Amino acid sequence: IMYVTGLGHGILWRIGLALGAVPALVLLMFRLNLPETPMSLLHRGQFRKAKQASIELFDDPLEMLPDEDVHLEKPKVGDFLKVIWADPVKKRATIFGWISNACQGAEFTAFAFYLPVILVVAGVGVSSSGNITGTNLVTGGIYVLATISGFVAPLMLSRVGHRGLAMWGFGLAFIGLVVGAFALKYDWKVVIVIAACVLMWGHYWDASNGMTINSMVAPPRFKATASGFAYVFVKAASFFGAFIFPVMNAAWGKFGATLAVSVLSAIGFLSAKFILPEMWGYVEQEEAAAVEAAFDESPRRPA
Repeated sequence: IMYVTGLGHGILWRIGLALGAVPALVLLMFRLNLPETPMSLLHRGQFRKAKQASIELFDDPLEMLPDEDVHLEKPKVGDFLKVIWADPVKKRATIFGWISNACQGAEFTAFAFYLPVILVVAGVGVSSSGNITGTNLVTGGIYVLATISGFVAPLMLSRVGHRGLAMWGFGLAFIGLVVGAFALKYDWKVVIVIAACVLMWGHYWDASNGMTINSMVAPPRFKATASGFAYVFVKAASFFGAFIFPVMNAAWGKFGATLAVSVLSAIGFLSAKFILPEMWGYVEQEEAAAVEAAFDESPRRPA
């Protein structure tokens, strides 16, 4: 809307950046009054606060805990890796999560991040006078579709599971990138838009469970470490993709660079198929196993 009104570009991009800070500010305000969970406080040795939080949230005073805080060492990455590596399921799921985070991070920033520029260069939505309002509308429509995909992804878990969701996501992203590469080469403008829609739909699926899986399989004490360590792969790959795609585009052209990015989606698909065990229902299985183990270890009543 601001572009159509003729607002100067020097002001427009600044307003655009400022608007992006509004959701972050809203989240920050909500975060100020967000209570800590008793489990989080327990793992930090803050027993007094944990008991108070438990009373407020669950009406449980946790009388078995002392009324004083205890100094506990913070979880170390080395200890976290030892625990994860000791269990084959946790190990495979964690490795997949790292690969998935890296692939989806680079997949997005190497192509989708530059999507508006790619559409303008390809002439999609650009008028004869050079007006790019149409391009902005096309880009907005693609991201609206991607947002819908993000809401649909959790609904699909009960049908296809985490493994199936990742395979569908990376598979669709791969198809979108390959078709998009040929569409860019032969200047098929409509196909470029369709391929971008397929890519973004798939991307929002394959990006939906990488962090979830890493946190899911980690023991409670290491969940924060698992999440933080896994997120490094997202940001490192995103940084790499954002800077390397223009270099590949200059060296190989849009066709070669886009095909190269599709390799990342293919790697993500193969890792989901051959590395990731099905994780749907994993938490319930772990809890049931823990209850059964506790029951077996408890002293049996005399007959």
